[in-house]
Amino acid sequence: MNAVLPPARDLPPHRHAQIRAELQRAATTPRRDRRRLVPVLAAALAVLAVVALAVWLVPDRHTRLTEPAATRTTPPPPTSTRGRPEPVFPGLSTSDRHAIEQGCGASAFGASSGQNPPTPGLTDTRDTVRLYNLMQDQAGRLALLYGEHAVLNCDLDWPSMPYNAGFDGVLTPTWPPPGPIAVDTAGNQAGGDVRGNKTIYRGLPGTELAGGRISDQVAKVTYTQGSVTVNAALANGTFLVRMVHPSTWAIPDNYPRGMIRAYDAAGKLLAEIT
Repeated sequence: MNAVLPPARDLPPHRHAQIRAELQRAATTPRRDRRRLVPVLAAALAVLAVVALAVWLVPDRHTRLTEPAATRTTPPPPTSTRGRPEPVFPGLSTSDRHAIEQGCGASAFGASSGQNPPTPGLTDTRDTVRLYNLMQDQAGRLALLYGEHAVLNCDLDWPSMPYNAGFDGVLTPTWPPPGPIAVDTAGNQAGGDVRGNKTIYRGLPGTELAGGRISDQVAKVTYTQGSVTVNAALANGTFLVRMVHPSTWAIPDNYPRGMIRAYDAAGKLLAEIT
């Protein structure tokens, strides 16, 4: 048996060049930004979905709990969207509910059914939205829908547009919310008779709206703009409110956000959101 090791061998010249090229690529190629771009692109699609809609960015809202810090209780650990309440709508047929879910989903995501396929290049927009709140006022019907990663507000029964949904971003809502109230969608819309609006919007009122999730403590939610206050519709662990303006109402410059207040059954103020 020969125990002598063979002489060391140099790498072939072409292998030296390969290794050098690989090291240069590793040193000069920047790391891919790991931040997800989907919310930004999805929000851009939302601007196209609703004409004359000025969206208020919900994460910038300031919430002030009115309960003193010394007596404030720690909220329970949040649950995932799969633990959210099962929506119930007495008087609304299953077929009507499905039609709203499919129509609003199609309006927001460009799909033909409630199970929305992803927009090309935006795989995270895949979502199945479900109806959680439905209200009616002098502007017509307004729906609030949630998916696994999205929240929609959706105008119903517009002329030539039975479903007109605003997609407010990609999120993962917890149920119940971490506090008394969480605002997930908010915005305002100029009246249809404002100069420059399309003909199909003629006669439609201007509006301000807000919607989101509430805890079991909340028995009443109000929306105040100036000296006017309106009550929100509460359903299935959510609130939905809209203030209606004339069809000639144009969104004023530097228009302030409305004040949202949540109360318990005894009338105690639980939270204010501006």
